[in-house]
Amino acid sequence: MNDKRIAALAATLVLVAAACASGPMSKREGGAATGAALGAGTGAIIGSTRGDAFEGALIGGALGALAGGVAGDQIQAQEQSGDAVEQRVREQDEEIRRQREEIERLERGY
Repeated sequence: MNDKRIAALAATLVLVAAACASGPMSKREGGAATGAALGAGTGAIIGSTRGDAFEGALIGGALGALAGGVAGDQIQAQEQSGDAVEQRVREQDEEIRRQREEIERLERGY
């Protein structure tokens, strides 16, 4: 095994260990991991037709991780935005309930 392959394997193991230690994956991290796996597989296939599957896998994996990370980030941002809207709706529902109770109290003459 040449030095490039050993370094790539070591870097991969470090990244996997770090990801496992940080808790559950975010959408961004999941997208990057999925993109990296798909990109590496595709890159290896394309690279093998040119004589270097390993180099193709490295390039494809890097590009796939970047694209998957961007896509995952967008999904995560949309979910967070939706969560904020839901929270605001809950707050407004609570305010409406409070105001209705106040109206009822005033109508009873308190």
